[in-house]
Amino acid sequence: MTDQVTPTETVADPTPEAEPKEEVFDKERAMALIVKLRSEVNDLKPKAKKAEDMEAQEKARKDAELTEVERLKKETHELQSQLKKLEVSKMRSDVASKVGLPAVLADRIKGETPDEMEADAKLIADALPKAPRMPNINPTNPGGGVMGETVAQQTARIHGTGNSIWDPDVARKNGGGVFAPEPKK
Repeated sequence: MTDQVTPTETVADPTPEAEPKEEVFDKERAMALIVKLRSEVNDLKPKAKKAEDMEAQEKARKDAELTEVERLKKETHELQSQLKKLEVSKMRSDVASKVGLPAVLADRIKGETPDEMEADAKLIADALPKAPRMPNINPTNPGGGVMGETVAQQTARIHGTGNSIWDPDVARKNGGGVFAPEPKK
């Protein structure tokens, strides 16, 4: 014996639902309410548009103000950065000249304070090779001649006196050389 449930059976709801009371539709009252709401909407549309415009203008003003402030902050930051670089560069240049370091090496100096920079500049200067001391000679006048010296005096000083191939008389006597005629006096 099997117990079967037939599909036509339903379970009853133990709590009955309360049915709402329906209001009677009054066409005149509904039309009056519709007219009243439409007039309110028509009155509020310009005010809503004006409020939206004011909000948009306020937002645009704040955006412009914020953008201007951000731009000024960025510009101020860049200018401060440039100023600091210039100050550090000037300090390096001053320290390099004080220590006797060539100006091209001033960029290599490290440090935040003038004392730190000076110590670093001294280390760089000590590391540079020292140039050998050159004797005091004048390379354009190797013989140490005198102003107003004649050609014969210069030749005698450079080659000595006597039988010289540079002496025009010796060259003529030995049959050599090309000589320009002597200027007429």
